[in-house]
Amino acid sequence: MSTPADSIFSDPSVQFLQKLLEDFRRGEITLPRFQRPFVWDKARRLALFDSVRRGIPIGSLMIWETRASGRDRQPVAVPKTELGPFDLPKVTEAVPRRFLLDGEQRLMTLYFALHAAEQRTNFTGDESPEAFEVFFDLEKEDFVTRDDLPEGPQPHHFPLRSIFVSRGVLRFQRELEQALEKGLNAEPSEEQRTAIDRKITSFIERTDTIAEAVRQYKIPVTVMATDDLALATETFKRVNSQGASMSEAHMMNAIAWDTSFDLLDRFAVLREGIEEHPFWQSRENLGDDVLLRIGKRLLGHDVYDEKVSEIAPKLRDSSLLQRVGDSMVRAAKFLATRGLGNPGHIPNVMQLVVLGVVFDAVPTPSDEAQNAVDDWLWFTSYTEVFSRVVRGSVYKHLERQALALAQGQKPKAPPRKLRRKPLPRFDFRGARSRALSWLLARRMMTCDQGEAAGWLAIGGSGAMLRVASPPPSRTDIGSSSAIRVLWDPEQINDLRAKIRDGSADTGLLEAQVFTPPALAALRARPRDVPLFVEIRERDLNELEETRFKEISDRLFRDAPPPDEDDD
Repeated sequence: MSTPADSIFSDPSVQFLQKLLEDFRRGEITLPRFQRPFVWDKARRLALFDSVRRGIPIGSLMIWETRASGRDRQPVAVPKTELGPFDLPKVTEAVPRRFLLDGEQRLMTLYFALHAAEQRTNFTGDESPEAFEVFFDLEKEDFVTRDDLPEGPQPHHFPLRSIFVSRGVLRFQRELEQALEKGLNAEPSEEQRTAIDRKITSFIERTDTIAEAVRQYKIPVTVMATDDLALATETFKRVNSQGASMSEAHMMNAIAWDTSFDLLDRFAVLREGIEEHPFWQSRENLGDDVLLRIGKRLLGHDVYDEKVSEIAPKLRDSSLLQRVGDSMVRAAKFLATRGLGNPGHIPNVMQLVVLGVVFDAVPTPSDEAQNAVDDWLWFTSYTEVFSRVVRGSVYKHLERQALALAQGQKPKAPPRKLRRKPLPRFDFRGARSRALSWLLARRMMTCDQGEAAGWLAIGGSGAMLRVASPPPSRTDIGSSSAIRVLWDPEQINDLRAKIRDGSADTGLLEAQVFTPPALAALRARPRDVPLFVEIRERDLNELEETRFKEISDRLFRDAPPPDEDDD
């Protein structure tokens, strides 16, 4: 029997920001483990303080009150102990516990700036603790962080952490006045004395205004009182659907966690095990959600199955996680031999999920089978079948195709005729641009022993450089894929010069799909860059179309029809 919503959710009450932060400092409000990591950048954090300064509402908070705890074997109700570069306050043992369900980014931005949180030891994240310490520049009337002040804060930088410290604002104002008066001559003129007095008065008024705005700032708070963890996590997903999306792996980690198991830590260990391929050891390149989806498929669940409470306990199986790790080791070796050394550059991340399933089911495919799986990767890249959310029977059909190929069998035909999509404007976030980059790296392997593949693995889009400057009036040419070449950024100017004087290595130029007519347009006096782009775009599309027809023929000639449930 469902519980009426009005008996669970309180009417919003308006509370002082100072009180909310003090409750958090004392451990009376905490963060549930399913809260996301800190994702707001510095610009967004400083904009929040500008809103507080101006009295602009920053939205309401939602607090979850529950008597559930980790002792009840309900790990989702275990508080987080760290966030960003800081340790979080120790949580009280009182019940009911209060968890911040909605508003983590806002409240933690305010807390880290207004209170001196304890720094984590051995923190290796991108942002230092100094990036969260905020000052108000009394001269420019703007907010800055300690990171913005390479020479350290000056007398006119008002530290917001002094606002809630006893007599902190008064102490700052006294030191500010002393510092400004030190700048006067031994015997200042009346005009100088008057100017300094006005400045001191103005700066003190500004500090009072900022301090008062923070002290008097109020935030609406809604309380949800329930011990139903499923309702709490579902509510969290609903109220955060318009904000920065939460990693599915973080949600799963919260449900699967106990004192001896942390899913994200296990994923980190799996990445470390891909020893021969360093780019696979980074979470940025091989994400937690990819490893989670592979795990779900090995458990027989759909890649987007949201049955968190059912799936999470199964992930504690060490043999399952070992299978995920082993499959990624094999996938890394397979792709490296084909010019792709960084999993973050695969045309579509779902292809990596399929490879995980394939190399788990078929650990050592024959050379012929590996070539067939390679064809499948190119076919799915050129048709961009993974560009939309692919789940259910559609995903399973694509996975079965790859599995059949790895097993040396004929795959089922696609449910409908798929065509290669022409080259779009260059955007490395898209499957087609990544596929082009990978294609050039592969073609270069015949003459550079994988050097270009290394440039791509390191630089990604930064290794796909313009070989010529487009006319200022032709922005379309500047964004064209055809003006790009895969090259070492430090040597690109040398390549441009050699192309102009005709001394560039012909084998390398041919690998980069520079045909004689295209080169002639670049070497003309004056250079005809629009003509070069037109010719090379046609050449690239013709090359890809030829490859696509050959691949399609190898994969699906006389292929059996798709299953009835495929769409």
